[in-house]
Amino acid sequence: MVGLLESVLTTRYGQPQTRRVGGLTERHWSAGPGQDSVLYYSTDWSCAPASEFIGHRALYGESRGGSLVGNSLKVALACGPDVFGLSSIAELNRRQEIGRAVALDPGVMFFMDAANVWFYGHKASELYVYDGETGELDCLGPLESAIVQLISEWEVAVTASKPKGQSDKT
Repeated sequence: MVGLLESVLTTRYGQPQTRRVGGLTERHWSAGPGQDSVLYYSTDWSCAPASEFIGHRALYGESRGGSLVGNSLKVALACGPDVFGLSSIAELNRRQEIGRAVALDPGVMFFMDAANVWFYGHKASELYVYDGETGELDCLGPLESAIVQLISEWEVAVTASKPKGQSDKT
């Protein structure tokens, strides 16, 4: 089953390169210097710990998590093995920030973070963001279009953060 994340990445960047790295299968989308995206595979949603987060299956598909836009957006892992720099969904949901967000709306299921400040979740086919600094939870709109917009915004941010004089070929 292809999940929403893989579908969005393929629509945006084309077919991924599939490879085995460190015992994991990964799909890699090249999006320009510092903007690549990777999803790790494969997940059996009928077994724990992934089965505890079955509400994420349409979003993840058979992926287990990954990083988007050069590791700017970190999609929490539904199940092991561990991937350096990515937390599990369970670890993400134990964070104090997520606890505060869930107190505002217990229906939002969190799955991704950016810079350990913004935390993304979904509910009723809409994407939500919790700002850990301001304590605000906001709906960003329909899930697919909001994820496309989020990726686009992070691409701009990553490009803008390059030192002056650095070309896209470096």
